Amino acid sequence: MSEQIKAIINWTEHGKPIFDCRDNDVYCVKHIKRSVNIPAHALYMRMQEFPDKTQSFIVIADAKTKPKVCEFFQERNLALECILDWEQIDSISELSYEKGSSNHFYWRPSKFIDEFIENELSLTFPDGACVLDLACGSGRDATYLALKGHQVYGVDYSTTALTRAQLTSHYHGVDLALEEINLESSSVDLPDSFPRSFDAIVVCRYLHRPLFPIIKNWLSKGGLIAYQTFMQGAEQFGSPKNPNFLLKTGELASTFQGFSVLRDEIHYLDDGRPISAFIAKKT
Repeated sequence: MSEQIKAIINWTEHGKPIFDCRDNDVYCVKHIKRSVNIPAHALYMRMQEFPDKTQSFIVIADAKTKPKVCEFFQERNLALECILDWEQIDSISELSYEKGSSNHFYWRPSKFIDEFIENELSLTFPDGACVLDLACGSGRDATYLALKGHQVYGVDYSTTALTRAQLTSHYHGVDLALEEINLESSSVDLPDSFPRSFDAIVVCRYLHRPLFPIIKNWLSKGGLIAYQTFMQGAEQFGSPKNPNFLLKTGELASTFQGFSVLRDEIHYLDDGRPISAFIAKKT
C-alpha cells in the first residue's frame, strides 16, 4: 500500500478536511465522501473556504489540475498536509465514495457570530431575521447566517470580496443580496432593493464612527446590533494602530445609550489583541 493511500485512509477515518480540486464535472461523477470541491481555477476566489491555520487539510488533484494546484499552494502559507493524486486513490476498498454535488464545508464563521446566532438572534427571531452585514468581506459570516435560515444583505467596498461572497453562498445553495458601497463616503445610502430597516445588523472587524447614527436608524425597534472590532491596546501587538480604528472601553455602550445591552465584553485573540463582543437590543 502506497504512502498516499495510507494517508487518505487515515485522514478519512478521523474525519479531517479533504478538498478536491478537480473540475466540478468529474468531481460529481465520483469523489471521496465529505470532500469539498474547490476546482483549481476557482482556488483564488474561494480560498476563504479553507480552514484557519490551526487545522491542516489534504488536497486531491488529477493530472489536469495538479500543476495549477501546486502553484497555488506554493505561494500561500496554509496548513496543507499534502497533495494526493486522484489516479492513485480513485478505487480503494477502504474508502467511501459518493457522486453528485455537495455543500459540505470545513470553514467556520467567527466565534462571535456563531454565538450571537445561537444565543440571541435565533431566540429573538425564531422564524428567521432580516440581517444586514456591514463590511461583509468575503461573506463567511453572511453565508453562515443564511444557512441558519436568515435573510441576509451584505455591503462592502471591495468588488473582489463581494465576488468571493457570491461564490461561497452559491456553493452552499443560499442567496445573499450583496451591494458594493463605500461606507466611508459623505453620504451612505442603501439600494432600493434593500429593506429600509433590519431585524439585526452585524459588524465584524470594521470601525467607522460616522456610521453609528446610521446604524441606529437602520435598525428596527426590537432589533439587535452585534458589533465586534479591535479595541485600544491592540496596537501594542499588531494592527490596527490607527486610533480611528480602535474602540475605547465602554464606547459602544455609550454610543448605543438607550438600547438594552445584552453583552458588553472584551475578548482577547491568541496574539493578545483585545476585541469587543457587544450585543444590544433597540428598545
